[in-house]
Amino acid sequence: VHGDQYRHTMALVSSESTWSEEIAVGETWTQTDVHRCQNENCPYSETHVFEYIRTEEGEPLVGVTHKLTVEDGSVQEEAWQYDPENYGRPVSRRWYFADAKGVVLDDFTETYAYGEGCEATVTREYRDTVNYEAHTEVYTATVHAEGGYCEATCTQYGGPRCLLCGEWYGGTQLPRGNAYDAEGYCLHCGLYNPQMADGFVAAEDLSSQPAYTEGREGSVILGVRSLDDAYTYDKIVVTMRAVYMETGEGQAIEAIGALTPGLNENISECGLYVAEAKALLQALDAYAVQAGVDASACGVEFNFVPTWADENETNYVCSITLTYAEVQAALS
Repeated sequence: VHGDQYRHTMALVSSESTWSEEIAVGETWTQTDVHRCQNENCPYSETHVFEYIRTEEGEPLVGVTHKLTVEDGSVQEEAWQYDPENYGRPVSRRWYFADAKGVVLDDFTETYAYGEGCEATVTREYRDTVNYEAHTEVYTATVHAEGGYCEATCTQYGGPRCLLCGEWYGGTQLPRGNAYDAEGYCLHCGLYNPQMADGFVAAEDLSSQPAYTEGREGSVILGVRSLDDAYTYDKIVVTMRAVYMETGEGQAIEAIGALTPGLNENISECGLYVAEAKALLQALDAYAVQAGVDASACGVEFNFVPTWADENETNYVCSITLTYAEVQAALS
């Protein structure tokens, strides 16, 4: 369907490729597909040209041209060129629009120059449609390096992320949630939950996942999610205990760490609790000396308490315990 007055019946009328096994590294090849409306006396057509370059690693896309001839005979053409050595980001864009008589209604070219990060300086060159005088405009734009992806976890959203700045540039994938086996262990993250059902809060250990540890080396990282639509992760209180794993006995220790936003800072229900592993180990060592037990047999119990639990008369707490060895592993 195109517009409110036309209903096209499109068909692929030609498809041509210049690809061959003899193409050398550094040479390009194209794939051209032409679609036309099959309705009588309808000139509507679409031509799509995709240009690829052969490299040692593969054949990335370096150019795309889309040409449309619409119902009134006018022509629209848009062409992009990409740099495969700069995350496939655009180098130039050309836009052309002319009516059925060939009168140019719009015609401009944009070139992209990149500095650090995702900021690009875009230079637009065009001619006005009255006297066809040349003009130049310069502006800045954010152009993300696409191709990064962060998988959703039990507590955190996933989705496409910029390879340069880490921002989310596309839609999101919902947290997968916990799925418990017959013994109460989550099949995804390994969380032990004898109730085998989630309450107001969910938690998981993310300390071994690179997407979360980058920039937080030497830290224990726990994913925290509020499962109550009325509340956000920052309304969760964190308490901690050093415990002797064999008996569960222990004592409270001062909370070491802080609740922060998750990777997608726009999602208010999901956060991270980040704690320095070295400080946690020191707290466990001190407890072991006081209790007269082996520090390696101890662990840190993290308790995530929803502040609204008392209002619901539940006394609900979501707890997750990391062993001394698990905390120690976060150091590396």
